[in-house]
Amino acid sequence: MNAAASLSPDERRAARRIVARRWALRSLSGIAALTALILLLAYWLLTTIGGRDVLLRQVVARLPDGTTLTWRNADGPAAGPLTLHDVRFVHRSCPDKDGEPVAFGVCEHPDALIFTARRAVLDPAI
Repeated sequence: MNAAASLSPDERRAARRIVARRWALRSLSGIAALTALILLLAYWLLTTIGGRDVLLRQVVARLPDGTTLTWRNADGPAAGPLTLHDVRFVHRSCPDKDGEPVAFGVCEHPDALIFTARRAVLDPAI
C-alpha cells in the first residue's frame, strides 16, 4: 500500500507545506546566490583594470559595420575617471539614395566621420 494513501487529509496538507517551504528556501537561496554573483561581476567590471578592458572590448565589438574605435592606452577603471590616450573614432556610412538610408558596404564612395583626440576623459556618475 502507498504511504501517501494512508495519510489523513491534514497530514497530507502538512506534508505539502513542508515540501513547499523546502522549495521556497531553496529558491530563495538560489536567488540570493545569483544576486551576489551578479553584484560581484558588476563590481569587477567597474572597478578593476581587467573589467575595464573587457568592457572596452565589448564596446568595440558592438560597433556597427564601418565604424572603428581605437586608442593607444587606457588609464583607470570603468567607474572613472577613465582616460583614453590617442583616441580615433571613424564612422563610415553610405549617403542616402532617394531619401532612403543605404547600408554600409553597398555604396562605392562612403562618407566618413573622423574624430581624434590626444586624451579623452570619461568620468561617469555611477
